[in-house]
Amino acid sequence: MKCQVADPYATHQGLLHGSKTIIFPLLHWLFANGDTLKKRAYLARFLRPIDVPAEVLADEAIATTHQQVKALMEEFKKTHRTLDQMRGQSLSPESLNSKIMQLQEEKGQLEGRNARLNKRLRNVPNVVEYLKAVSELRRESERTTELASSLKEQKRLLVVCDQHNLNTLQRLKDVKAEATHADAGEMLAKLEADTNTNRYLLSQKLPKDLEEKRKKLDSLDQIQRQPVVSDEEISEMQTDVKRLKMEINVLLDQHGGSNAGGVADDKLYVYRQQARTIAQRKAESTTRFEELARERDRLKHDLDAKEAAYQNIAGTKVLKGQEFVRYAEGLREKGKQCKALKEDLARIRTENGILNRTEQVLKERVSSVEEALQHVEREKGVEGYLGTQEGLERVSVLKSQLDENKGKTLEEISQVVRDINANVKERKTQLVPIVKELKTVRSQFQDIQTRHTDKKSLYQNTMTGMESELAKLEHDLATINADCAKEESRFHELQDSLQSVNALVERALAEEEFAAQGSVPEGVTCYLEEYSKRIRELEVESRALREEQMRIKESHDGNLRQLEMFEHVRQLLECKIHLYMREGQELQPHSDAMGMQVERLVMG
Repeated sequence: MKCQVADPYATHQGLLHGSKTIIFPLLHWLFANGDTLKKRAYLARFLRPIDVPAEVLADEAIATTHQQVKALMEEFKKTHRTLDQMRGQSLSPESLNSKIMQLQEEKGQLEGRNARLNKRLRNVPNVVEYLKAVSELRRESERTTELASSLKEQKRLLVVCDQHNLNTLQRLKDVKAEATHADAGEMLAKLEADTNTNRYLLSQKLPKDLEEKRKKLDSLDQIQRQPVVSDEEISEMQTDVKRLKMEINVLLDQHGGSNAGGVADDKLYVYRQQARTIAQRKAESTTRFEELARERDRLKHDLDAKEAAYQNIAGTKVLKGQEFVRYAEGLREKGKQCKALKEDLARIRTENGILNRTEQVLKERVSSVEEALQHVEREKGVEGYLGTQEGLERVSVLKSQLDENKGKTLEEISQVVRDINANVKERKTQLVPIVKELKTVRSQFQDIQTRHTDKKSLYQNTMTGMESELAKLEHDLATINADCAKEESRFHELQDSLQSVNALVERALAEEEFAAQGSVPEGVTCYLEEYSKRIRELEVESRALREEQMRIKESHDGNLRQLEMFEHVRQLLECKIHLYMREGQELQPHSDAMGMQVERLVMG
């Protein structure tokens, strides 16, 4: 328990005197964790470690006894853990009774079935041998199932190993390709990037994931150790969860309303918000990076599998780079040749069609000529002469062709043998300087390979030393930067303090000068009195203004009503003036007419 009082002596004195700040939290903690504390008190009797001095453990008998005690403690831990699991998995008495009844019913059914089988097997000879064969068959089937599951697991492990092997080979190919096409700076930059990524995963990502999984495992273990919960308890827990969520929402609303004004005063609120946003983006970027890495590995595996399948089918590997460019150029050349051959084929097909038509016409003519000849042969009495003559001609032609082919074949075979012997001799003569050159090149290659191995080892040793020096320099640089930042902040603090002290000194000197010269206003000896006088005047003026404001607020409604009444009076007066002016305009012609009549009367 974490006590509110940090001093152990004060805590002890509070317990002795019965202080409420010590007793009440202690009682609350005891009542809230009663079951856990009982369990800990019970286990403490058997699992409390025994401190044995090292000089005592030098005795062989005591050391053996100490090891036996530790082994018994470990066995007790395992037994107690098993007991907790059994208690957590225990069911209610009602469910146990129902399960027992169900098992008894199944037992009765099995006994009845067994009795019926015994009756049926009573007259069967060699029953014991059959039963042994059945039990052996059952054992073999179980063994077959186990072997099948084991085979499945071994296949899965084989697939995993193959995948790992393919990934390793691909990485080896990539490293070799980069080693041949890249310089030491690029390789070092890539290694630094990989090292930074692995360092980030090792220092930040993996510990967080491990901690989350550990917490989840602890919660699941705690849930597993708890006793079986009934449906009523689950419904009650769900009701409590809903109520607590509502209370949390209400508290959040209240907290948000109370802190609405404090957010503006909090100078670090913007930076906290930015930090949360950056952390969230960082987590999202990390998740996205892992997803892309998994997708890259999956695509690489699919590509390797398809390349392997293509290589098994076609017998050649998938072309890449310059080989693919040369293959594409060859395809374009073959496409051009195919196009030209297609044109020749179309021309030949056209000529073939013409020749076929010519052949049909000639065959028709030949058939008509043969009919005429047969008719002539029948008239002359030599029917079949033409067919016999054609057969003899065909046989003679075939014989001559066979003789010619035999001669050509023998000549061709002898010519081929002579050509092969000549080619072999020519190749041998051509290979003699090449073999000599190859021997020279092999010796040069061995020398170069030896030098390369030496330089490579020297390079690796140099790189190792440089990396260690670089790490040391980076550490020194970080230390120097931290000291520099610390000294710079201290410099700024001292500079600010110096400026404030200089301002105070200048102010004191000015006050001293004003007091000595007498240029300060009457009744004032320093700035403090001058500012205090001004503050009092401003306070008096502010008090008068507040009173004037209160007076205006109090008389505002009456003045507003009076203003509205004056406005209504003004509108009424304007309306009356307008009416008088309109009446005057209407009465003016009548007055002019009356004046004229009066003048006429006077003149008469």
